[in-house]
Amino acid sequence: MRPLDALEAQPLAGSEGAISPFWSPDSRFIGFFAEGKLKKVEPSGGVPQTVCDAAPIASGGSAPGNGRGGTWNRDGTIVFVPNPLTVLHRVSAAGGQPEPLTVLDDARQENSHRWPNFLPDGRHFLFFARSRQRENRAIYLGSLDSKATRRLMPADSNAIFAPPGYLLFLREGTLVALPFSEKSLQGTGEPIRVAEKVRGVDSQAAASFDASETGVLAYGSGSTANHQLAWFSREGKRLGSIGPGGSYLAFRLSPDQKRVALDALDPEVGGREIWLLDLGRDVASRFTSEPWQQGLPIWSPNGDRLVFASDERGIFNLSERAASGVGKEEPLLESSSADLPSDWSSDGRYILFERIDAGTASTSKTSRDSSLLWQARRGLWVMPLSGERKPQPLLQSPFSQSQARFSPDGRRIAYVSNESGRSEIYLEPFPVPTGKMRISTQGGAEPVWRRDGKELFYLAPDRRLMAVSMMAEPSRFEVGRPQPLFQIPHEQVSSTRHHYDVAADGQRFLLATIAEEGFSPTITVVLNWTAAVKK
Repeated sequence: MRPLDALEAQPLAGSEGAISPFWSPDSRFIGFFAEGKLKKVEPSGGVPQTVCDAAPIASGGSAPGNGRGGTWNRDGTIVFVPNPLTVLHRVSAAGGQPEPLTVLDDARQENSHRWPNFLPDGRHFLFFARSRQRENRAIYLGSLDSKATRRLMPADSNAIFAPPGYLLFLREGTLVALPFSEKSLQGTGEPIRVAEKVRGVDSQAAASFDASETGVLAYGSGSTANHQLAWFSREGKRLGSIGPGGSYLAFRLSPDQKRVALDALDPEVGGREIWLLDLGRDVASRFTSEPWQQGLPIWSPNGDRLVFASDERGIFNLSERAASGVGKEEPLLESSSADLPSDWSSDGRYILFERIDAGTASTSKTSRDSSLLWQARRGLWVMPLSGERKPQPLLQSPFSQSQARFSPDGRRIAYVSNESGRSEIYLEPFPVPTGKMRISTQGGAEPVWRRDGKELFYLAPDRRLMAVSMMAEPSRFEVGRPQPLFQIPHEQVSSTRHHYDVAADGQRFLLATIAEEGFSPTITVVLNWTAAVKK
């Protein structure tokens, strides 16, 4: 919390892990999402109060919360989005049972509604409809009195109403104001440019801006997470930085250890794209440049191709392309579910991937509102690269499995499951799962094998890099106790990022550290912003 007449910001106690904050209309409370709940807290401090459940999408562990926006009217009604794969819900600010408020349109291939914003009448609201088809992504008008909605305009991000009569939204990185009539609920003119290079996150269809009822505008710009890749020894000694700084969500060393495939966030628009870093020349080159998003690259065993997640169809599916950059990306697997690549077997025969499917939803037996508390689980699937190439489920259960890696000999997979109530590392035989073995003891994520299969590494919840010795012989298989190596120099371990990779000999570790230079997020505050718009 930062008052406009102060230079320092202070964290609100009890709001750890919070995302998507929003104000009550009287400014007495702040709503937010954390720990799978919709909560509220007084800006002056105090203990946060739970309003209702808001189940996160499981991500191989307990996600802190994945709400996609909320808005609060003067009658004490909150309209909110509990997770990224569902519709708007309504609930009393005093608590109670949430009720679905909108319905996804299958004809428009919608996969979520998000970022609601009440109009001044407190009955109508704006929201963003996300679709697998980009031409169907738009801002809609909804109402508390009906599930009928009306399309207002195509858009790539959220929109808000700003007095005395404008809709603010982002268009290609520029914040614009559209004159809007509260009476007719229609636009009354052409969009007017307000600010350039406003920060947005395309993957969430969200932009960083807000406006008050008193003519104050605030917007964010600049990079929010600038990283630097660096090599570290087993003792945690930094051996040197490599490549340019950037916002990296994931990265993977090539099989010959000469290149790194980078899943990078574009700081201008927030979109994801893939770059290739040549370690010998310390030069990075763009691998993808399409208007849609690509990420989570994995290498073929001989390093000649990359498979990655691409949302060309509005939802992440698997695509591939030659690592030389020659040719266009080609769909490898298209489905109605979100599919994310995990690993490619060393013999080149199989690809492991995660499937996030609302059709596998489970409900809480203790919930008063099972329609709200469903969680789309992540299951592990395998795709053979010969014959019919028909994907098959490998591991599916009431829990989530994710971040799978083949052992170098292809006889096992290491993966993350949350069946114990937190993320832990398990081993399972492959290709026929005959019984899992738990490897981690106090939580874990991101398993990575040493090239010879004699060690498995993972991250503990406290950011310590752990090593587990492995002995695999025809007559026996033995696993050692996890041993800590060092704590990775990163702000936090996030389920949405991959934080490290391992050199073939297991003696060096490539980490994404927080770069001191280039980290320059800013918030600009403009008083009486409508004066410039009216000129």
